[in-house]
Amino acid sequence: MPADSDASRVIRECTQAGGVLKPFNGQGAKKQAWILLTERFAVTAPVENYLPQLLALRGAWPKEVSAQSWQRFWQTAKDFAGRCGLDPAGDNAGATQLRGTWWQVVSSPQSGHPQ
Repeated sequence: MPADSDASRVIRECTQAGGVLKPFNGQGAKKQAWILLTERFAVTAPVENYLPQLLALRGAWPKEVSAQSWQRFWQTAKDFAGRCGLDPAGDNAGATQLRGTWWQVVSSPQSGHPQ
């Protein structure tokens, strides 16, 4: 890393790669290189909204009646729901209520479907 880079300036005073140093007098902890660089440069990826795609599956039930086509449909719905944070683990009341917001997508086909 070049000595005059922004990253070098951020960690110039650090004596350790990671962690936090507490002075002997106990006054204020001093963050070290990894924490400072992460705070300064880490970026979270934008979250794509999968809810419209999940709800659009309502009209995209498999046309053929087979275990394979149903499994593909089910996995796609579970994937979109998970990415939206709507498919929590467990069966407690909160998880069941959250799952209920999209369950109608996979629980019953639109009218006229062969299943």
